[in-house]
Amino acid sequence: MNKYKKAFQVLLKIIKAITIMFLILVLFVVLIQKIGNKKYSVFGYRIFAIVSESMTPEYELGDILVSKQVNPETIEIGDNITYRSAQGDFQNLAITHKVISKWKEDNLYHFQTKGLTNAQADPEIDENQIYGKVVYKTIFLSFLGQLMRNNVAYYVLFVLIGISLSYEIICHIKKLKEEEEKENNNLI
Repeated sequence: MNKYKKAFQVLLKIIKAITIMFLILVLFVVLIQKIGNKKYSVFGYRIFAIVSESMTPEYELGDILVSKQVNPETIEIGDNITYRSAQGDFQNLAITHKVISKWKEDNLYHFQTKGLTNAQADPEIDENQIYGKVVYKTIFLSFLGQLMRNNVAYYVLFVLIGISLSYEIICHIKKLKEEEEKENNNLI
């Protein structure tokens, strides 16, 4: 039975290490984007949150998307891209919409995009405004993003983190006591 307990503990440590590394990587990417106002990417990737319902049902409010910098020539009609808006009420905001037309003019690719639920297409953009093509919708981070829109979720998350930290502290104290008892027994 002790063999299974040790294997389970090793598995838990591996899962914990992978989770921590993943969260650190995500936080690093988000921090780089926040500091650089989305000007910088990490290995060509950026993370964006959906803040409107313009792409429903493909993307829900709170979904987290990963966009990758690509050659504008490879962007096709039907692709979802994230770009920096240059005009109107959405100036300098990141928008993720579907490409509905593409053309080349003055050695620059130009695009027309539109949200799935929007009645009108967006203003024309050029390749210099594009952050990247959406390559992935993170299920785990999207779930957390949607969860964080609910105030109760903050309390639940706080309680779960508290329980987890308490468990770690109790395990550490128990281990210290066992080591102390072992030392006392060796002295006798």
